[in-house]
Order: sequence, then C-alpha cells, then structure tokens
Amino acid sequence: MSQENNEKQLPALVVKKSTPVVRAQGKLSPNQLNIFTVLIKSIKEEATNLRYEKSKALGNAKPTSTELATLDIDPDMIPDVYTYDLTELSELMFKPKKSLSVMFTRNSEGEGAIEGMMSKVLTFPSDTDEGWIKEQLLGRSSYDNGILKLTVNPKVKEAILHETNGVSIVNLRLFMTLNSTYDKRLLDFISQFKNERDYVIGIEQLTRMLEIDLKDFGQGFKTFRVSVIERPLQRIFKASNGVWSPRDEAGKGFEVIKRGRTAEKIRFLVNYDEEAANQVLPNKREEAERKRLAAEAAASPEARVLKRQTAMLKVLESEILAINTLNPTEDDVAAVLEYRQLADSLGAKIASDIMIRLNKVLTAVSA
Repeated sequence: MSQENNEKQLPALVVKKSTPVVRAQGKLSPNQLNIFTVLIKSIKEEATNLRYEKSKALGNAKPTSTELATLDIDPDMIPDVYTYDLTELSELMFKPKKSLSVMFTRNSEGEGAIEGMMSKVLTFPSDTDEGWIKEQLLGRSSYDNGILKLTVNPKVKEAILHETNGVSIVNLRLFMTLNSTYDKRLLDFISQFKNERDYVIGIEQLTRMLEIDLKDFGQGFKTFRVSVIERPLQRIFKASNGVWSPRDEAGKGFEVIKRGRTAEKIRFLVNYDEEAANQVLPNKREEAERKRLAAEAAASPEARVLKRQTAMLKVLESEILAINTLNPTEDDVAAVLEYRQLADSLGAKIASDIMIRLNKVLTAVSA
C-alpha cells in the first residue's frame, strides 16, 4: 500500500466535546473558543493516555477504542496545568507561528482573550437539567518566551471529561477556520449526532446557551434566525468543502418548528460526509499534524510522558530566570523545588546560570 493511500485513511483531526461543554452558557469570543477547544483536546488526550496506561496494567496492551471508553479514570490524576509552545499552537490552531507570537504578546488580542477567560464564568446544566452549576473557566495563566501556560478549573475539567450523555465530535480544522462565535457553536451542536438523527433544540434553550435576547435583534425572530442560524450554517457548508451540506430542498439546512404561529424549536437538517472529512486536504499544516498524531499514536505512553515532562522543565526554567532571588515568594520556592525534582527524575543536566539561581533562592529561604 502506498504512502499516499495510508495518509488518506488517517482520520480527520477532531476534538471530542462532552454534552455539558456543548450546552454550557458562556459568551466566549471566537479567540476564546479556539483556546478553550485546544485545552479540551489536551485534557481528552491526557485522559486517553491514562486509560492506555490503566489498560496496560490490566494486561491489555492494545485495547480497542470501545474497551478504552469503558475504563473509569480519576479526574484528579489528569493535570490542571497545560503548556504549549508556538509549534504546538500552530498545529492545533492552524495559524502561522509568527502570527501566534504576535497574538499572545503583551497588551495583545490574545492576552485580552486569556484575561477574559480567567474571569469568565461558565454555566453548566445540572444533572436534573432543571438547575445550573456555575464555574470559573481558567486560573493562573501566562505567556513568556513563546510558551503559553493555562490552568483549568478542576471542576471545568470534570465537565470536559463527563461523557455519560454523549459527545460532539468536531473537526478541529473546520472549527478553527470559522470566524464567528455563532458559526463555532452551531458546528458544536450539529456535530453531536451527525447522520444518526436530527439535532433539535428549543429556541429558548439556544438563546440561553448563547446568552442572547431576541429583543436585541431589530426584527425579532426573523433577524435572529438569519444572523444566528441561517448565515452561520451557510458559512459552515462553504468552509467544510462538502463535509457538511443541507439535506432540505430549500438548501437552508434547518427548519423552524412552530406551535401555532409561535416559533418554538429549530430542527437542523444536515448531512455529514465521513469520507470527505477523512480525505487529505491540501493544507500542509494539517498533513503535518496528521503525521505527528500517527507517530504519537505509535509511540509508547512512556515516550509521551517524557515529552510532556521535558516541555514542563523548559517552562519552569523560564519561571526561575524571572525570580527575584533576594526575596523569593512561596510560589518561587515551589517552582525551584519542582524543577529540581523533575530535573533529577529526567537525569537532565542543569545549566550553571540556573543552578546559581536555584542555590540563591534556597539560601534566601533558609536564612
């Protein structure tokens, strides 16, 4: 079998979003949705790695995806802190490293997006679906020397991992291509069932999740329908290059369900072409990302852990270089101790300038 045929059989790069996340209320900007989606993908990958390790410990070194899904894992075993260099962000967000470097610099659009996410509260549906649960999205976050560091709220992490009520399998490249909040949220909605059954949602529920009011639209429901549903769907159809298409004769991709003369629900009428989604697209970044994912899938869990630990070591080095060694804080000391422990476990050689700063911090604390 040729290399070309092998590549065409690789699945499209996707991210699995749990139903609580898809249905969460929270007015996130397009940039914030992109960052949140990258974080979701990282958390899900950590969960998959943990399930692989558990399966291996149970004597099954090559579990199927179905077998993996049945393995329970402790969310506390999955990290709350995630680090990304510009290469990783470029591969996941499908943007050039140069533009990302500018995006996350001081007083930039990216910094504003992260700051907004740190104060953003998401509202998740309760188990009974009649109440609500509110959680802050991000904790301490930073960007320095091309490294983005995000701390997710552990409770939000649990919602991300909660797949009891199903998941929405979203094409990551298409999601990142879309520029509107409405486009991205609609893609999340319609990706939940794909060709299995229609996605039907109440208009009241939809406006609540998007935190919008029909009164804010000039002509009420008509303007809302065009701005929030009709145009975003058409942009999804166009951007997907045939992966998503309308199923109704009118070519709109939805219909309004009424009770009497009052619009009550929206039924999405869309087709999803799995074969088209899995074809190699003429995009170098996606091809490179697919190859990287295939290589990671073939690598051992130990190799993936080593890669994450090495990246964390670099992050801690940048933090240590910024420490005021004459008056270190408790966080500074914690970073130093974590760095020493991680460096020792990896057998990493500590540079002389880093070693000097480590000794100064420990001396200042013991004085």
